[in-house]
Amino acid sequence: MSIKKLIASALTAGFMLSFIPAAALADTAGWQGSYSDGWKYYTSADEYVKSDWKQIGGKWYHFNASGIMETGWIQDGGKWYYLKSNGQMTSDSWELLGGKLYHFNKSGVMEANKWIDCGEYYIYGQVKEYAGSDPEFEKVLSEYRGKRLWRYVGSDGASYVGWKKVGGEWYHFNGLIDGEYYIDTDETHQSSYAVMTYGMFHDRDEDAYYNFDGNGKYRKNCWFKFFSSYGATAWYYSGSDGKLYSGWKQMNGKWYYFGSDDFGTNYMYTGIREFYSKDKNGKTVYELYCFHKNGYMMTGWIQLGDYWYYAGSNGSIYMKKWLNLGGKWYYFDYRGRMAANAENFEIDGKGYDFDSNGVCINPNSGRKITGWYERKYDSLHKYSELIWDSDTEYHYDFNDWNYFDSNGKKVVNVQNYLIGGKYYDFDPSGVCKNPFSGRDYEAFS
Repeated sequence: MSIKKLIASALTAGFMLSFIPAAALADTAGWQGSYSDGWKYYTSADEYVKSDWKQIGGKWYHFNASGIMETGWIQDGGKWYYLKSNGQMTSDSWELLGGKLYHFNKSGVMEANKWIDCGEYYIYGQVKEYAGSDPEFEKVLSEYRGKRLWRYVGSDGASYVGWKKVGGEWYHFNGLIDGEYYIDTDETHQSSYAVMTYGMFHDRDEDAYYNFDGNGKYRKNCWFKFFSSYGATAWYYSGSDGKLYSGWKQMNGKWYYFGSDDFGTNYMYTGIREFYSKDKNGKTVYELYCFHKNGYMMTGWIQLGDYWYYAGSNGSIYMKKWLNLGGKWYYFDYRGRMAANAENFEIDGKGYDFDSNGVCINPNSGRKITGWYERKYDSLHKYSELIWDSDTEYHYDFNDWNYFDSNGKKVVNVQNYLIGGKYYDFDPSGVCKNPFSGRDYEAFS
C-alpha cells in the first residue's frame, strides 16, 4: 500500500490526528486540511463537499458553503443538529439528527421504546434554603427530591419532544422554542432539551399552565399546593383537562378566584384583594373582594383584625357607602372599614356619630362641618398608613386635617388658601399640607 493511501485511510478512521499538507494529497480523494484552517472532504482530486451532509465511515458530517467541516450546533432546513468538536455524529451518546434526538448505547446500537436516565434532578441551594425555613415549602419540594432527569426514545429511536403518551399516560418533554435550543433554568424544575418536565409548565401554544408531579404526570381534577414565588407556596386547581384554573371559578356553589401577580401565576386568592375593571364609559372601576383562608369569596359581615367590613351578595365590599340593615345605618370608609366609636365622622361635608357597634346615632341629622376638621375617623385607631387618592399620588394619612368653608364645602386642590391671616396648601383630596406652619399673610400681600 502506498504512503498516500495509508495516510488517507488513517485520517478517515482516526479522524485527522496530525497535520497533512494539502499539496501532498491534492490528487487524492478524502480528508484534507488542518485543525487551524479547517477540514474539507474531497470526493475527487479537485471536487469537495460544500453546503451539504456527507456520510463518511458510517458517520455524518456537514460542510459549509466554503467546504469547511462544521462543529457545534447548526441549523439546516429549519432543524437543529449538533456536531461534536471533531465533527462526528458519534455513538455512545445523545445526538440530534434531522431535528430529533437519538440515543446510542455503548455497543453503538440505537435504542428505541425506552426511558433513558439522563442524570440527577438538581435542586438549587437557594430553594433548599427556603425549604429549610418553611415546612410547607419543604413539603412541596420533597416530592421532587432524589428524582432523575429522563428522556424517552420512541420506536424510531428519536427522543420525544412536546406532549407525548407513554404507557397510557401523558407526559411533556421540553423542546425547541422560537427556533432556539431551549434550556429551562427555573430554579424549582430545571431541565434541558427533550427532558421530561417536572413542576409548573406554561404551554405557549395554548397559553395555559399545567403542573407535573414527581413522576412527571400532569395533575387533573385536583387541588394541590405548589410554589407561588420564591420562598412562598399557594393553592392551585387543575381541571379535567389538566389546565390550571384562572380567573373566577364556581365550585360546589362557592366562588373562587385564581389570579396572577408578582407572587405567582394562577394561584388561589385569599384575604382582601383589589380588582380593577372598566365600566361602559371606559372609566376605571375599583373594587375590593375578600376571600376566606380556604379560598372562597365571602359575603355579608367580615371581620379582619380590628375592623369590620361588609360584602354584598356579589362579593363586592362596601366602600364610601351607607348600609341599612334592619333599620340601622352603617357607614364604610374608602378602604371598606366600618365606622365605629366615632364622633363627628365626616361624610360629604357633614358630621355623624357612630357607637361601638358601628350603628349611626344621627343618620338623618348630620351636622354641617365648618372650619378645621381633623380626620380621626374613630376614637380607637388613628390611621397612619399609606393610602391612595384617585386624583393624586400616595400619601401618608397621619390624622390629616381638612378645612370646610362657611357653606360646609371642603377646600381641595388649592395653594395659598387664606385662613385667619395665613396661607395654607391643600392637595386634591383636601388634606392640608402645612396645617401647623401656614405662611404669614404679609409675605404675599
